[in-house]
Amino acid sequence: MRYLVFILILNLIYMQELQVEGNLKVTGTIDAQGNPVTNIGEPVELNDAVNLGLMQNSLDELSNLKLERIYSYKHNEDDQFSFTVPSNKIWKITGVANAPYFIDGIEVYPFTMMDESWAFSNEIISGGWGFQPFIMTIFEYSISGSGSDQGLDYIEP
Repeated sequence: MRYLVFILILNLIYMQELQVEGNLKVTGTIDAQGNPVTNIGEPVELNDAVNLGLMQNSLDELSNLKLERIYSYKHNEDDQFSFTVPSNKIWKITGVANAPYFIDGIEVYPFTMMDESWAFSNEIISGGWGFQPFIMTIFEYSISGSGSDQGLDYIEP
């Protein structure tokens, strides 16, 4: 028995790799102590890890997006607004105001000419409620709907 315990302890001391067949579930955190995590597969769920190659490809695709439409929205002081990004579209939002707006309930503030926010398919952009007037410009890119049926003025790009 002592020999078996000794062998098990030696294995634990010299083990450099843990191989698991099937699923590995961890409660708590994993600390890689600055070491890379390798061989990450394609993500399946929204909260799955993404490898650098997939992320770089996605960023390259976003940088090559073709501008399809430009919308303008003039907000009056007491108006409330709510727009939904159409499916297969991405919106870049810019404007001038001293008031917050929200993307899927998350406050975006301050809202100045230099700021830009990105909203993705089916996210909701909302705001208003007594803030000063402002003008919002939305640049629509296809990922392939339209925002004109939501009261946005279409401007030819």
